[in-house]
Amino acid sequence: MPNAAGADQGGEVGSGKRRERGPAARKARRAPKRVGLDAAVEWLTAAVAAAEPGDPDRVVLMADLGVAHQTRYEARGDLADLDRAVTAKAAALDAAPPDHPDRAVLLSNLGFSLLTRYRRGRAEEDLTRATEACEAAVAASPAGRPGRDRRLANLADCRHAWFERTGHLDDLRAALAAVTACSADPMRFADIGLLHLKAFEPAGAADDVHRAVGALESALAGLPADDPDRAAITAGLSQALLLRYRITHVPADLDRGVELGAEAAAGAGPDLPPWPAAVVEVHRARRGGGHPAELDPAGWEAATALHRVWFERTYDEHDRRLALDAATRGIERAPEGHPERPRLPAHLAFLHRAGYSHDGDPAHLGAAFDAARQAADTGLPEHLEALGDLHRVRYERTGDLADLHAAVALVGQALATAAPDHPDRASTATALSTAHRMRFHHTGAPEDVLIAVGTALTAAANGTAPPEPLNALGLAHVARFAHSADPDDLDRAVAAVRAAVDATPEGDPERPGRLSNLAIALHSRHTRTGDPKTCGRRSRRPPPRSTPGTTTARCSPTWPPSTSPATGSPATPVSWNGPSPPRSRPSPRALPGTPTAP
Repeated sequence: MPNAAGADQGGEVGSGKRRERGPAARKARRAPKRVGLDAAVEWLTAAVAAAEPGDPDRVVLMADLGVAHQTRYEARGDLADLDRAVTAKAAALDAAPPDHPDRAVLLSNLGFSLLTRYRRGRAEEDLTRATEACEAAVAASPAGRPGRDRRLANLADCRHAWFERTGHLDDLRAALAAVTACSADPMRFADIGLLHLKAFEPAGAADDVHRAVGALESALAGLPADDPDRAAITAGLSQALLLRYRITHVPADLDRGVELGAEAAAGAGPDLPPWPAAVVEVHRARRGGGHPAELDPAGWEAATALHRVWFERTYDEHDRRLALDAATRGIERAPEGHPERPRLPAHLAFLHRAGYSHDGDPAHLGAAFDAARQAADTGLPEHLEALGDLHRVRYERTGDLADLHAAVALVGQALATAAPDHPDRASTATALSTAHRMRFHHTGAPEDVLIAVGTALTAAANGTAPPEPLNALGLAHVARFAHSADPDDLDRAVAAVRAAVDATPEGDPERPGRLSNLAIALHSRHTRTGDPKTCGRRSRRPPPRSTPGTTTARCSPTWPPSTSPATGSPATPVSWNGPSPPRSRPSPRALPGTPTAP
């Protein structure tokens, strides 16, 4: 996020607000205005040496000396200057009495230098000291006092650095709280939006994406057209809209995300953060046919995720190959232990799985397994689900029941570990339903078909579910009818699959399959009743006697049902955050930020 700490680094200390007391102090404080950095450091060093230990100006002079060393470090990159800046600022703080009027500034400036040194050397002690100093600076700055916003921004930078080091979401939420407490202005809105995007990557909460869109919209609205930060913020809003499209499938988000990405690409400078740089690169690659630019691993991961958005929208092989190229480049450039490295194999697994769906080449399936196993080592639910889905696909090819057992175990583990509000939870429940249904067809075990119905209902229970959970629920009811012979299952199957068809837009590649499933459900019901007039409505024939040990259920032919077919109890809506893709193709994950996509 944009760094506001530098503005506070020169601070209120050394700004000339306090009156100099001696000739050495006056000469030293005028020096930075008249001469270069070297002379400023020399004058201030002499002034500090000449000042008596009890001189009130000695604190200010030491603080100014630290600022001069920091400024020279930023100009030349000499680490010795940064070390001297930390030493001088720490000495100024130690020499200041507890009630010094500039104590908050001294703390904030020391925290800024320590954070700068942490970013250079990655020493945890520096980050710990920086965080403590910035927290104390904020605590010493009452609301409304000048400079409080800069100190809050310094603290947010420290918390964000902790998140990048440990991956703990609490640190990112603390950074968000600090930035949100700042006065409203366009750059603060930009910081809030970008931090919400960061929070979305590990948490997967749709609320973070919606908040990111709102904050970045506010940031853009307050920036002039020629602002140098406009391209980066535009690219960030493009990213947020594309992420939201992955969750909601609202075409307007995709269209506006693409439009803003092109706008960002047109106005971008050479130095952009990973996500804005990836937005620019993806637009250029799609126009020119390749990836001419070089990005860091985070940038390549972001570019891969964006290409996936396009592929999942277009199913164009060109987009899939661009995504494969970006993911491969990212893996080549990400060393072991890099935070982006586990996300890139997850992308590769998805893309090779899609290649297998496209041409049936078993080499794609083998490559997908290799990548998915690497990704599953993270233990993340979405990666476990992806590996389980590959086992299901291989079962369809080979008929090896061991693959189906592995699919049930892995997807079940993914559902058990996914947070209740995870946006992929409905997708995972759908995958588990499919795996249990397939195992029922293979083994005839009644518990599998009961679990298949129950988990599909969990995925679709709130009545606004996407097509695929409804489709899976319909197929599960058809399968349970084979076990129970209860015509209510056929009524439920017809209602659920018809709702899936109605929710699938014309032109969607999954619509023909769902229409076929509806035809199967209707035909099964017709076969059961023997009356062609009942193909479109509920059978009135009384059901046969239930098989011992099985459960039958009465239900309405409309969707959503009022009772759970698995338990007979009232159906409980499950929080659901957006559509998931069909099981006949790999399940996409929310974009990282990268962020995973997946």
